[in-house]
Amino acid sequence: MNTRAIVMYCIFAGLTALAFGPIGLIIFLCYFIPAIVAYMRDTQHALAIEILNFFLGWTLLGWVGALIWAVCDSTKIVSAVPVGSTSETE
Repeated sequence: MNTRAIVMYCIFAGLTALAFGPIGLIIFLCYFIPAIVAYMRDTQHALAIEILNFFLGWTLLGWVGALIWAVCDSTKIVSAVPVGSTSETE
């Protein structure tokens, strides 16, 4: 999971709440749901989803497209090789 991006969203959410109150915070969080979902699922294209959400999220089509991409995108593949094992057979 990209904790740096999540911390960034938390900071912006806090500043939004200070500037615009709780309604601004709710609007901010709803707007960035696709990007938050992408980072929470640790998808391969999380940054691209965030960029799409940021620039085209104001259109309903861009927001829905980013959300579908965030939900359907595959997660990052992690190698499952145990520590100390070799790839050669004995």
